Amino acid sequence: MSNTITLSFTLWEVAVLIIAIAIVIGTVYLVKVFKSLALAMDTANKMMEENRSNVKIIVDKTTDMAETTESILEDVHGTVDSLTNEIITPVVDIVGKGVKVMSGISKVTGKRKKKKAA
Repeated sequence: MSNTITLSFTLWEVAVLIIAIAIVIGTVYLVKVFKSLALAMDTANKMMEENRSNVKIIVDKTTDMAETTESILEDVHGTVDSLTNEIITPVVDIVGKGVKVMSGISKVTGKRKKKKAA
């Protein structure tokens, strides 16, 4: 007595078996891909959260720097106006008056020299 099992498959049954195996393998591969994708998305979200706080700090510091710069420029403008009004304008006025006086003296002495020469 021999126990032999005979298997007989038709071509379409073999094709269905191959397709089923391919679907199982494809599903396993897709699960791995989706797990990797989920891990990458988590990492990207963490990086975005970290960078969001860093960007906020940078923007805040930039705003502070702009306000400080504006304040410094206002101080410099006030100082320049003060120097102009208190020092430069009076000195220019005095020098201008001195030039007029020297010009008048030069005219007077020039006329005297011409009279002596004549």
